[in-house]
Amino acid sequence: MAKEGEKKEEGMSEDQVVTPESPKAKDQQLATMDFSPESIDLIKRTIAVGATDDELKLFLYTAKKSGLDPLVRQIYFVKRKSKTKEGQWEERMTMQTSIDGLRVIAERSGKYNGQTKVEYGPVGDDGRPEWAEVGVYKKGFEHPTYGRAYWDEYVATRYDQYSKKNVPSGMWGKMPKLMLAKCAEALALRKAFPQDLSGIYTSEEMAQADVEPKSVQAAFKATQTLATKEQKDKLIEILEFMGRSKEWFETQTGRPLDEMSQKKVQEAITAATAAFEKQKAADENENPDDIAEIDIEKL
Repeated sequence: MAKEGEKKEEGMSEDQVVTPESPKAKDQQLATMDFSPESIDLIKRTIAVGATDDELKLFLYTAKKSGLDPLVRQIYFVKRKSKTKEGQWEERMTMQTSIDGLRVIAERSGKYNGQTKVEYGPVGDDGRPEWAEVGVYKKGFEHPTYGRAYWDEYVATRYDQYSKKNVPSGMWGKMPKLMLAKCAEALALRKAFPQDLSGIYTSEEMAQADVEPKSVQAAFKATQTLATKEQKDKLIEILEFMGRSKEWFETQTGRPLDEMSQKKVQEAITAATAAFEKQKAADENENPDDIAEIDIEKL
């Protein structure tokens, strides 16, 4: 029998009664944001994994307001651990998009009027600029709105076993000026269009938030079982068949082979074997120009 405060539609059984606190009631409330219950369920399971009801509401509201579709990966739900003032770790939600996503939102406003040329601060011998600055023009405003991003504040790093230091990782190491320019542009766009872009960050801006301190890396490493001698010998043998060496492999991965886990070395063996078989097939077809490379990015 339905209790006071519960709603029972005609023909509805007792187990179908929707209470204000029931999961069904919450999903129906979210559905008023123009997301079907099926879409909401899919987003909860595949995109906003681990989101609380309030976090999910905020994510869907932001997606609707920005016009970015989470189901086609135009906007992302990311949870990161951060320290509180009390020194405790807690998970916090971040909504992310690409720099193209921010440009789309600004363009849709009808007030975006282009941007300035990227300006860079002093560039070191390593090609890394001290800062990057971009100005965004907005219709109705005489001067551009500038955003300046500093290298030390945004660069994503990884711990290098050889130098025993944190070094730029991924695209930050390969294209430092481009990555910093994206951060500066994102800052400028958010300042110029706060009503449209408030609370939305790009993956380039948040990359440094994913960097684990050396102490955390060391603790994780301690839980890993190092590769066996048989595994390492097998990998070196395959590499030599391909004209590569152990030193080449360590340079490419940025890690000494002796410090790699069984899982990682087995993945390397699988990748190297696939490349070797591809090279062997090319040789048999008398196509020596078809050179196979080991997919280091997957290691």
